[in-house]
Amino acid sequence: KLGSNKEKMEADANITNQKTTVFPVSVIQPTTETITQDFDINGNFIPDHQLDFVSEISGRVRSLNVENGDYVSQGKTIAVIDNEQVQIDLRLAKATLEKAKSDLDKYEAMVKSGAVNKQQVEDMKMQVKSAESNVQSLQRQLRLTNIVAPISGYVSNVSIEKGSFLAPGTPIAKIIDIKTLKLSVKLLDVQVVRVRNGQRVS
Repeated sequence: KLGSNKEKMEADANITNQKTTVFPVSVIQPTTETITQDFDINGNFIPDHQLDFVSEISGRVRSLNVENGDYVSQGKTIAVIDNEQVQIDLRLAKATLEKAKSDLDKYEAMVKSGAVNKQQVEDMKMQVKSAESNVQSLQRQLRLTNIVAPISGYVSNVSIEKGSFLAPGTPIAKIIDIKTLKLSVKLLDVQVVRVRNGQRVS
């Protein structure tokens, strides 16, 4: 009896150890379709030309003529820096230049009579050149107190206001030219092989 029971238990165990593998099957009806490699993707438009510009001189902002979002043409005055001290220095530099030129004329006349030597005349010429350079430098500073737009475009990131004190290198604003835009997108490896240089896209 025990031997019979053992055979029956072993037979039941063998049935349990057998594994059944199921393969799921989907059934569809065949249809005719056009295969396309088109794909949709999101991206960001960026301007083809944008410029961050900074102050080239120091001074206090006397007036500010733009706000964020304003359109400006190249050469339009954006802000004006107080230039009273520059004008005072320029008047003094011009007077110094006129005196140096007058002294040079006198020295050149006296060198003929031997009252002065040629070295003194050369020194006076150097003083005239130095005075001319000083006048030119102050004239440039005076022009820079009138801050103008270097390019045409829309103003953003205005970082100054009336009464602000600027130092050389102080950020003023950003001008964005959106006449031409670029679309920046990130492609997957399977998408990169579907595009080529010069291809037109929607």
